[in-house]
Amino acid sequence: MSRSKLFFALNSSLGFFAVVLVLIGLPQSGAAQTPTPSMVERHIQAIVAAYTAHDSQAIARLDPAAPGFGFRTLPSRRSDRPYIEALNSFFANQDYYRIELNELTTEIDGDTAVAWGFWTEDFKEKNRSPEKVRVRFTFTLKYEGNAWRTLLYHRDAQKFDEKGAYLRSP
Repeated sequence: MSRSKLFFALNSSLGFFAVVLVLIGLPQSGAAQTPTPSMVERHIQAIVAAYTAHDSQAIARLDPAAPGFGFRTLPSRRSDRPYIEALNSFFANQDYYRIELNELTTEIDGDTAVAWGFWTEDFKEKNRSPEKVRVRFTFTLKYEGNAWRTLLYHRDAQKFDEKGAYLRSP
């Protein structure tokens, strides 16, 4: 092998390995992250903030329509309902509506997470008296590479004491 071919081969090999080393050292922003409890917490906090801001588009992006149960209706809600229109209609019927996150717990198993806790909804429907409701919630979420998808949710507003214990009817 001539000196020029040897020099080219060595430089090509060194260049190839240098590129590989650089690529290995770069952060993998396009790669899927391993879900963490703080990621779940931030996701739930973002959903709460979107509801408080009455931002139907953000709610639909963060918490797309999923099957579940909510305390304002007894029948379960289907995932194929007209979601953004329902959110807009709900907010249009409120003089104000905000959520305060009181307690949040999360667990993760692989790409599946559950989040549960309590929040307080402070709202006033048009032509009604103001209300504050302590709500118990549960989300089952799946992490799909870079975003959470709600698999199932549940919210209820039974009568609770200040610590979240159910209050029996007399």
